[in-house]
Order: sequence, then structure tokens, then C-alpha cells
Amino acid sequence: MNNKITKIEIQKRKKNRVNVFINEEFSFACSSDLVFMFGLKTGNEFDAESLKKIIEEDNYISCKNYALNVIDRSYKTEKEMHEKLVKKEYNEKVIERVFLFLKEYGFVDDDKYIDLYIGDRIKKNGKIKIKYDLLKKGVDIKLIDKKLNEVSTILEKTAIDILAKKKYESIVKTESNYSKIYTKLKSYLFRAGYNGELVNEILKTILKDKKESEENEEFNDEKNIMDLEKLKVSAEKRYDIIIKRESDETKIYKKLWEYLMRRGFANDQIKKQIREVMGKN
Repeated sequence: MNNKITKIEIQKRKKNRVNVFINEEFSFACSSDLVFMFGLKTGNEFDAESLKKIIEEDNYISCKNYALNVIDRSYKTEKEMHEKLVKKEYNEKVIERVFLFLKEYGFVDDDKYIDLYIGDRIKKNGKIKIKYDLLKKGVDIKLIDKKLNEVSTILEKTAIDILAKKKYESIVKTESNYSKIYTKLKSYLFRAGYNGELVNEILKTILKDKKESEENEEFNDEKNIMDLEKLKVSAEKRYDIIIKRESDETKIYKKLWEYLMRRGFANDQIKKQIREVMGKN
């Protein structure tokens, strides 16, 4: 029995595709472009091999259009593109042919992809994270290392400096302790993919003033404690001497106050300490 096209009709929902009927029965659907490419028309007779070629060509056009739509939304690595086409259940023969087209016109190019990816991510990620993310996308490790080695050290240092300062300003809004600020900022920069040497260098620069300020505060606190202890001892000893010769509280207070002022203690501290000493007796 001869295979004869008995009807070709345009699909209602997809005007760029047609349904082909052979011997009064639906046989296959294909792109309308193939109608002209293969000269399909009612009454034509053809063998199984010709039908196979039409179906293969239709699969190729479908696969190519899908790939171009994917790229139109976002650029992909070769591995990512291959996985998407396999997931759509295109066979390997068709995928290989589509890849030849994509590579010929530069629609998939891992070398170009890495350049674009690094250019975008280097502003907020270190080389370690960038390398890890590219490996997950299936890019060859040698190509990744080659491209990352070409990245300027100055560019990476400038990026981490801006990133670290911005994060520091955010952390200090809710945290004042130096150790906690240091830990949070260091963890953040490590998660961003920067190496330990670079992280330690930027932390030393950004937290220098904060560390010195906190150390000064701790020193002053310790000094104040020592001064207060010294004031307490001096006040008690002098008070014991004064009361042996003086019983009037007003005169005792005045003499003790004058003595402690000459010793260089602060007025408000002296008054508080005198009240404590005289209050015990």
C-alpha cells in the first residue's frame, strides 16, 4: 500500500506547526517550514525513509528553538545546556547536531561563560566560591584555574574591602563587642569565598581602630578600679589619723577632703568615698 498524504492542516494552537495525515489517518506533526523544505502537499507519495528524515528534521528544529529560548533567558554552560535538552527527552543525535549549531554561533562557550561569570561575581565573591560554583556548573577545572589566575589581585582586594566595610557597618548596628564583631565578619567573608590570608589582612585593617578603642576602654576600666581601690585605702588610713585629734564631723570631712584632693583624686569620687568611710563609724 502506497503512503499518500491525504491532508495537511495548520494546528489551532500553534500556527507554525501542521498535522500531516497519510491515507486519511493522522501520521505526524511537524514545523510548517518543513512543508516547504520537503515539498509536502496533498497527493504526494513517499517511503518510510523520507518520513524518518522529516521527523528527524522536525526534532532538530524543535530542539534548536528550545535551546535558543533557554539562552535568551540566561546564558548557560555546555553541561547545563546538555542537561536541559536531555531532560526535554531529545535524543543524543539531535542534541549533538544542535550543539554544533550553538557552538558555531557562540551561543554556548564555556570560555566566554567563565569570563562573564567572573566579571559579575568578583564584586561580591572570592575566588574560592567562584571556582566551587563553576565546578558545579560542569566547567573544566583547568579552564577555571586559568581564568581565575588572570584576575587582578588589586581587583579582588578592592572588592573584599568594599564588601567587608559594608558588612561591618551592618554588624556594629547591633553588636559592640570586638570579639563577636570579628567572628561574625570573618565568618561572612569566608562564606563569600575569600582565602584566609586575604580575610585576615582586611580584618586587621578594618577592625584596627575598633580593637584599639576597646583595649583603651579596658585599660581605663582597670585603671579606674585601681584608682578607686587606692582612694579607699588612703581615705580610711587618713580618716583614722584625723579622728584621733578631731571629733567635729564637719572639720573631719573638710580635712579628709583637702587631703585627698592634694593626692590627685577626682572630686566626685572623693565625696562618695568620704561618705562611705564616715558612714561606717
